[in-house]
Amino acid sequence: MLQRSDWFAVIVAVFLLGAGAYMSTFPAEVIRALGILLMGAAAIGLIVWFALDRRARPAPPIVSPLCKTVDRDVSLLDAIWRVFMGTWGTRKKFWDGGDPAGNADWFNFWQICEDIQQRAFEGKLPIWAIKRGSQVYEPLPLDFWRHHRLGPNPMMDPEWPLGVWIEHSDGLEKFHRAGEWLNYSTSRELVDRLWPPAKEADV
Repeated sequence: MLQRSDWFAVIVAVFLLGAGAYMSTFPAEVIRALGILLMGAAAIGLIVWFALDRRARPAPPIVSPLCKTVDRDVSLLDAIWRVFMGTWGTRKKFWDGGDPAGNADWFNFWQICEDIQQRAFEGKLPIWAIKRGSQVYEPLPLDFWRHHRLGPNPMMDPEWPLGVWIEHSDGLEKFHRAGEWLNYSTSRELVDRLWPPAKEADV
């Protein structure tokens, strides 16, 4: 099967053949007409080739426009705890892994995680991460959050050592640990703006 580059070569060849026929020293009008026909067909083919080439290219992922206006300067896990506690750098033990019924902090932590991922999806809270196998931070595409979510339960441990727990949906409401991105981070400035701290002095 011909590749796209092969089709381009064919189009160029047809155009050159038509140009040669048109400029031929043979006086026959049919030869020149054939040359014009071939050049016209090649021109149309070239237009179609470029149009299909543009459609074949994947659209660049959409990221938060705020990625260019704020700094990436805090881990996402620290940001989650900041929203939960109201101040930076503080954590507390509030769940022992048992039945969370009646534990207001447990439900509040879950709601905060859902709020953060919703703000991230809307582009209001840019989040960066390192793709596995890479060494540079990239803004997460907004669409990432359609099939991923923050897994609150492991992160409720104030001594949790593994960073943000991200889960991936297989489309059947079954979530499992997602490991294609690492070292999630965000902007301290925007966290304070979206979730004002408990006291101004704590910013």
